[in-house]
Amino acid sequence: MADEDREETVTEPLLGHHREKKDLQRLLENSASHEKDAPTSEAIVSRSHTNSMRTYWWRWVVLGVFSLNLGMNNLQWIAFGSIANVVTCYYGISNFWVNSLSMVYMLVYILCFVLSALSLDRLGLRTTIIIASCLNALGAALRVAGTGRHYFWLLLSGQTVSALTQALMWGAPSLLSSVWFPPSERATATAFAGAISPQFGILVGFGLGPLLVHSELTPQVCGNDTTKTTDPESSPFFGQWQDDIYSGLFYYLLGQAAFSVVLLAVTFIAFPNAPPTPPSISRQLLEESSSVQLKTLRSSLFGFLKNRYFLVYLVTSAINMGAANAIVSLVNEIVIPYFPNRDKDIAYLGIAGQVSGILLMIVIGRLLDWTKAFYAINVSVYAVAALSLAWFSAAVQFQRHFIMLYFSYSLLM
Repeated sequence: MADEDREETVTEPLLGHHREKKDLQRLLENSASHEKDAPTSEAIVSRSHTNSMRTYWWRWVVLGVFSLNLGMNNLQWIAFGSIANVVTCYYGISNFWVNSLSMVYMLVYILCFVLSALSLDRLGLRTTIIIASCLNALGAALRVAGTGRHYFWLLLSGQTVSALTQALMWGAPSLLSSVWFPPSERATATAFAGAISPQFGILVGFGLGPLLVHSELTPQVCGNDTTKTTDPESSPFFGQWQDDIYSGLFYYLLGQAAFSVVLLAVTFIAFPNAPPTPPSISRQLLEESSSVQLKTLRSSLFGFLKNRYFLVYLVTSAINMGAANAIVSLVNEIVIPYFPNRDKDIAYLGIAGQVSGILLMIVIGRLLDWTKAFYAINVSVYAVAALSLAWFSAAVQFQRHFIMLYFSYSLLM
């Protein structure tokens, strides 16, 4: 960043830094009263750390660029979730293959999540995000090539490439917030980058899919039940329906590819690796500590696996995220058999769920910043998720009014 960039001094507003400053003053006072020598080297180092800490307004640009990349990747993940019945009929495939467009993301992440840690450690934040953005654009382009009815394999290949983007990016939010943000903003920045932006991408995917990829002839050509195999080519309306779906699907995927290419260029231009000076004492000490830098990924993983609290949180988070992702991916297949011809309502259902999720993430992020009550907030979130999932399941099974689905699904997300 240029010298004329506006800078904000972090030391004064931050509670953590304020305490460090008081400790430093106490140390210097004790040293002056008990010793005639100069202050210790540790005190001098601490004072230099305090004076060099600054934050830059460009951190919000960096956060925005990263969030757009991750949000776009999640849009590509869920792009077919709300139109699963149409995709199944159009490509003439089973529900398993439609669901594989989503499951490939989970599979690739499990196999390649270590790549994120290695890439961030060896290549740095900027290079890792640029590589991820390149893969996102390439995957989006392959999906456009797979628009033709007989090119589902290209569509699946594009999803697989985009899934590599997810594997690289999901480990970055906490590092980004540590590198660019002061302690008082880190929980909010991490929540925005790692939780709110993916929700926003899912929101857009849910909303655009049924609005762009649709035809009034779908019930006549494909039927209403996604669990039964039909032969769309036997319908007299098949030709008109195929043209409608192809056109909508092409522009739907082309728009995503164009935005991904533009986003790649913006990422290359506007995403530095780190600010000129660190935003906190802890970050500066981390950057200067050779012992921390030399710690290997293997030893870090073993250290986590020996921590029983981490293991409990890992298992509970996996259950919670797994259930939420399954509902998001399969919501079309879950709802359509009980509420036929409600494709657009499913889009609005998805939008409602993601909007509520974004708002809740903002509130939770601020609460974490203010209270640091991680345990209480996590338990509360898991309890609400469990109750809302039971409510959603009952509302679908007993075919209650669609408004019940809105409320339960919104709480679930």
